[in-house]
Amino acid sequence: MPKRIAWQDLALGAPGIDADKVLGAFKTYDVSKSNLYACTICLDDTPHMMRYRMLKCSSTACKAVVSSGVRDCTWRGKSLSCQVDDAVSIFEVGERATAVNSPKKKRLTDTQKTYCRELTTQHLRSVRIRRAMARKFGAVLQDLPSLDTVQNFVNYYSRTNLSRNDSVDDLRAWIHARAYTGRESMTQTFTFAWNLDEQGKPVVGNGSEERPFVIGLTTKALVLRLMRSPNTYILHVDATFKLNYRGYPVLVVGISDRSRGFHLVALYIVSGETQKIIQPMFMALKRLYGWLTGRDLVVRYAMADADKAQYNAVNAVLGDNPQFLSLMCFFHVMEKVCKAIKPFPSFVSSDIIRDLYDLHFARTHLEFTRMRDALLRKWMTVPILIDFAQYMSGQWLGSRFSGWQLYSTPSGFASTNNPVETFNSILKRDYTLRRCLKMGALLAELSNCCEDQSANERPFRLEVIPTEALIRRVRELVRENLLGLGGDQTGSFGRPGCLRVASRLAKRIVVAPNNRSEEGIAVSAQMGLNYARMEVEGQPNGGWTVDLSRRWCECNYCYAFGVCVHVLYAVRTLDYIDGSGREILVSRNKQKNNGVATSTNLGQRGGRPTMVGPALTF
Repeated sequence: MPKRIAWQDLALGAPGIDADKVLGAFKTYDVSKSNLYACTICLDDTPHMMRYRMLKCSSTACKAVVSSGVRDCTWRGKSLSCQVDDAVSIFEVGERATAVNSPKKKRLTDTQKTYCRELTTQHLRSVRIRRAMARKFGAVLQDLPSLDTVQNFVNYYSRTNLSRNDSVDDLRAWIHARAYTGRESMTQTFTFAWNLDEQGKPVVGNGSEERPFVIGLTTKALVLRLMRSPNTYILHVDATFKLNYRGYPVLVVGISDRSRGFHLVALYIVSGETQKIIQPMFMALKRLYGWLTGRDLVVRYAMADADKAQYNAVNAVLGDNPQFLSLMCFFHVMEKVCKAIKPFPSFVSSDIIRDLYDLHFARTHLEFTRMRDALLRKWMTVPILIDFAQYMSGQWLGSRFSGWQLYSTPSGFASTNNPVETFNSILKRDYTLRRCLKMGALLAELSNCCEDQSANERPFRLEVIPTEALIRRVRELVRENLLGLGGDQTGSFGRPGCLRVASRLAKRIVVAPNNRSEEGIAVSAQMGLNYARMEVEGQPNGGWTVDLSRRWCECNYCYAFGVCVHVLYAVRTLDYIDGSGREILVSRNKQKNNGVATSTNLGQRGGRPTMVGPALTF
């Protein structure tokens, strides 16, 4: 039989904090053995495990005595930690070679390790974890283990327990465990790809040119968002970077409705942005849509940046629709143009930008062609603009990336990739915490994002919903007497549901630090110069005629966005809506001035004055 060891108990079923104090009083020691056994230290009858650790002396003072041959160090220690309850038992046996304490390195206690694990799962950095430990345990930083010790523990725990690494084998196991089978719930994230192995699992490469890394994540609920009329949405494709240490971009694919709300469809992690990599990505999405719906994916509008690989891939996979249009993000166009016109004088640059906005608001292709040819002729007559004219003609006015005009899509749809860019900012803010992650951690966060978006009950808008900024703009323009009824309402009132509304440009104020001008109204209601002038450009003498039955105005801004300040003002005037957007009771008082609204009452036909807002508003 094995020799019985006379262990001396130092703590029996003690709380973790008290046990840490006992262990902290020991001289330097190492853990020689650590295993899991059936728990024998708590009163819980449910079968569970405990951590069994054997401790041995590692004190330099004891080693010096032992090496001199004076005496041996027979000290041993043992700790039993319940994995369910916060109960720890500590035992020791034998004696130290000397009672002299040697300098010992500060270690993380079991309680501190547990707290570190909790914060590590929240993607906190080691510096923040160490400072949080000081607040949690009421200690100063000097009394805690060093930052290197915390970093080593956090990094090791992340690699081994949270799959936060770039190991191809670990990534392959994670991806295959979540591969699409058809048995997933509507909101359960799964992985998919175009290339599958013999078991139907996605092929996971190492990111090289020969073995690219192309993995998609989505849910059934997200893919089924494409199951609607192709005329009711725009497909957006955009790449976002700085999400992982390997420099792999994340491609976001989604759709926007008529109110420019974004609805995610799928997320991809790819090792490059070539057509060889991106085209199988869309092929996999199209095949997956067919598996789920039994239909062929038909897309009419697709928008991306000026990336040839994206353009070629989208057109190769989705271009089988005769009515398919590949759109160009107008913001991307203006961003590149602003870089190209930096060397020019300010008055030349402002004229160029103004002309490009006029091209953007062209209502027909014939009008765009006429304006484009006139602009190119004008630029070619200016010596400093010859190279710029050739650049515009070859890149943005006559190439595959020239589809950034408003007439390409119905009124109200997005003309930029702003919906998907807004989603990208949310992805970095809420999921990656604006940090680069290991590929395993990034896959987990993208999976969480897909599940959250699947549970999102944001409605898909088929009508135009005015933004809060536009509603505030109406209030501000009315307050400054820049928006009101037109001078002659006879013609408009002759047609049922029509009203004439006139507006003027707000005075612009030069902001010296920014070297630009702003509208002299509230910041929350301001608008850019070229968008603001579209509200009044071409306005008839009596104002714009607003058709309330269609909620439509003839101004360029309404043509682009499907709603404008004139429509909102007319609706509020005739539908008895107050300054806060609430419906009010109709007044039965007799109208004066022969029933014709005057400029003094701003078209008030009864009830509470429409310009009166809540108390203390102004």
